Amino acid sequence: MLNRKKSLTIGMIQDDIHWHNAKKNIKKFEKIIFSNNKKVDIWILPELFTTGFTMKPEEVYESMNGLSIKWMKTISKKKS
Repeated sequence: MLNRKKSLTIGMIQDDIHWHNAKKNIKKFEKIIFSNNKKVDIWILPELFTTGFTMKPEEVYESMNGLSIKWMKTISKKKS
């Protein structure tokens, strides 16, 4: 059995959230991710990064086929 060490680079983003505005937040985080020149294997985004905390979840609810999941899949493919 080979014992190889593999490195894993993690990028973390903590930034202000535009409340109830997934499109604006996605655009913001995409700009941050693509402005990074280093190879990052995993990006950690803030909890509720698309909408912020809300007492009205029915106004920001997304299914697993919603904008945020589609965006994460697209970014994953683009950034490998």
